[in-house]
Amino acid sequence: GLNANASIITRGLSEIIELGIKMGAKKNTFYGLSGIGDLSLTCSSLKSRNTKLGYLLAQQKKIVSGESSQDALSEDELLFSATLTPSLSEKAAIYEAAVKKTGSWRAHNDFGSIHINLAREEELNSEAQNKLLDAAETQLEIALNKKESAETHLNLAAIHK
Repeated sequence: GLNANASIITRGLSEIIELGIKMGAKKNTFYGLSGIGDLSLTCSSLKSRNTKLGYLLAQQKKIVSGESSQDALSEDELLFSATLTPSLSEKAAIYEAAVKKTGSWRAHNDFGSIHINLAREEELNSEAQNKLLDAAETQLEIALNKKESAETHLNLAAIHK
């Protein structure tokens, strides 16, 4: 409950101060807005940028693992969360969720672009690489049908180089 939250915040502040001092910060810095103020907002509101980022990362992992549907995040949140992972397969899963959710040109474009990047990791002219490039072309053509975009044309050109 609320008492547990308060104790976690208090202990967290203590650890943050300890780490900050070891890194050269002054103890009093943590008793102002940049310390207690930021920590209390981060721990108590989804409007906090830190909390929102943590929430997006958690939802992203749940979407990738299949524990949660694409409806858990808005399209913008899905597209942004895909930029937070270095894993191309995770990016692909997130962009696929965005395609299913909205079918926007941006979702199709980004999904196609990830297919191109995945294809680059395959053996040259292999069946796996050709399948990924075909899937990329399909997604990019859908994106172009929805909206003319220089970015999508450049992605298509990358397939045919």
